[in-house]
Amino acid sequence: MTLRDAEVIELLQDKPELLAIADAVSATQQGSAQPRRRRRIVVRSALVLAAAAAVLTGVLAAPQGQPAIIGRALAAIGTGRILHLVTETPSGIVYVDLKTGRRTAPFIRDELWVDQRGNRFHLVVSENGRVLGDLLWPADAKSGAKAGTLGPAFAALWTGYRAALASGAAAVAGRGTIEGHSVYWLRFEPTTQDQRLPRKERPTTEVAVDAHTYKPIVFRTSVNGRHLDQRVLLARTIPFRPAEFKRRGPSLFAGSSSSGGTSTGPVNPNQPPSTLVRAPWLTAGTTVAGLKLRAATPLTATSNNAGKHTSIKGIELVYGAYQFGGASALSTTIDELPRPDDPHAWSQIPAHAIQIETSEETTSSQSVAHPKLRNSTHAIWTGKLKAEGLYVTITTAKGEHALLTIARSLHRPST
Repeated sequence: MTLRDAEVIELLQDKPELLAIADAVSATQQGSAQPRRRRRIVVRSALVLAAAAAVLTGVLAAPQGQPAIIGRALAAIGTGRILHLVTETPSGIVYVDLKTGRRTAPFIRDELWVDQRGNRFHLVVSENGRVLGDLLWPADAKSGAKAGTLGPAFAALWTGYRAALASGAAAVAGRGTIEGHSVYWLRFEPTTQDQRLPRKERPTTEVAVDAHTYKPIVFRTSVNGRHLDQRVLLARTIPFRPAEFKRRGPSLFAGSSSSGGTSTGPVNPNQPPSTLVRAPWLTAGTTVAGLKLRAATPLTATSNNAGKHTSIKGIELVYGAYQFGGASALSTTIDELPRPDDPHAWSQIPAHAIQIETSEETTSSQSVAHPKLRNSTHAIWTGKLKAEGLYVTITTAKGEHALLTIARSLHRPST
């Protein structure tokens, strides 16, 4: 992450703990090669939680003369030294039982303690009661974690909220109902940095405050018509207690030497690819979900954990698009391994269920008819399941229904 606005640093000079959070998040993004999903969850949790804490800290710092609702919100939080915040955010994945169709969507729980007097904070990120990462500052700085440059989004959020409250740019947007609560919506104007973005890309942030208790219920961040809600389970200030600043799980910086990936081949692009699938590998058939099997190629998955290199041989089936001797960005692929490349991550997937995660991918294309490079963004569905003793990853742009159809069609070939 890079800093583009020197004024932001100046505004943050009186808040060293905020610089520490931003630095720690930056270091986690740049220096860690943890499994992709865990890293994304931890980083997203830290950033969204920092934004949430920014709103509360801004409210705590609101001067006299702010609207009565903001004043009551301030009173509801309290005036203690430590800001204590507990929130839940959708993890971005869903488990679907392939037999019953039952869906389960886990949440990421974030718990944060910030000492408003000095450079001290503690962030614990967990899922289903299991701690994914623990960030304790300044202890993690002493253990060798290096500070990165301050991200403009993070800095703009924090300083923008404080400035918005001080200038009156934060306003009561109206009333509504959310999760059975009658609420006031507090809306924060886009920061100067965000205003430079195209209008549809400007993030907006709102806080739903209970109309009776004036405590925050939800933090909502919206971009281009889509929003992410973070449920607020607890928001208060408390006296300083040393026990709140003791580590409760593995450091977010632990395991940063882990890396891995997959590769296919070799494939001769001048020859028709083989579509032969033999046991113990699985197939979804010659045609599934309207897609034809185009290739069955060798697959190698590699991982390097704390200097220990491992290599696992498997197979990749390519359905639908196939070009230049391999799968294209819009191909549907089925990767199969005889053992897990990331045992801990695979152990979280329930029996008879598939773990589904969606993401977006941008591809570039050009042709003789359209020589100008064109970019297009499309959704990708990734499913992971354990079947017949194999560890299977399905990737498709055809949607969740196609993904589930493929998963339920997997079987060992008869010959």
